[in-house]
Amino acid sequence: MQTNDTIFDRYHSAVALIYCGVLLAFSTAAMHPVYLLATFAGLVAYNAVLRGARAALSGMLWQAPLVLILAIANPLFVSAGSTELFRIGTKRMHLLGV
Repeated sequence: MQTNDTIFDRYHSAVALIYCGVLLAFSTAAMHPVYLLATFAGLVAYNAVLRGARAALSGMLWQAPLVLILAIANPLFVSAGSTELFRIGTKRMHLLGV
């Protein structure tokens, strides 16, 4: 009989909690794109270990358009950048980080 145990099933549940907590804290503290990419890769790998690669990929397919919409809409609500892209009335749209 084959079981679908993952590596995290062999350890206490606190191990998975600490792993996700460290990735979350790391991505919150470090805003460098390489670190964020490494965090994203870690989360995708964790998801693939828990659910399988195919299920993890199909779960990300519905999230991609949502992330794209949020990335496009973000400059409409955040005006903390230094480079003005355009104006809508009196509201300035900025490019963040430049």
